[in-house]
Amino acid sequence: MATQARRKRSNWVAEFGWRHLVAVAVLVFGLVPILYVVSAAFNPKGTLSATGLIPTDLSLVSFDRLFSDPNIPFGSWFANSLMIAVPAAFLSILISSLAAYAFSRFRFRGGAGCCCSCCSSRCSRRSCRWWRCT
Repeated sequence: MATQARRKRSNWVAEFGWRHLVAVAVLVFGLVPILYVVSAAFNPKGTLSATGLIPTDLSLVSFDRLFSDPNIPFGSWFANSLMIAVPAAFLSILISSLAAYAFSRFRFRGGAGCCCSCCSSRCSRRSCRWWRCT
């Protein structure tokens, strides 16, 4: 009975355990740069080169300088970014929703292939099965 349980566990590791290892590697690959930037933000020296992954001493000097220094117009930079990002996002959603409506309501020549190319560029070939193009 114990050998059967051990065999089941080793089978699980062979089938699914590698996925967990890949997921952990992807998480580390994605989170280490974020941790590095956050630790650099709280670094009192204000440089990236003198920053370790985990800061030894924390300071809010960089944030104070960012919001109070008149030579750093963070508010206008943020407003300029919003003036570009909000209309771009709105137009993208508007055009995409109009195209999605056309794909869902109307049947036209080449529509299935076009829809499949859109779906497969976003995810996988399996997502096109509902459109009857596979």
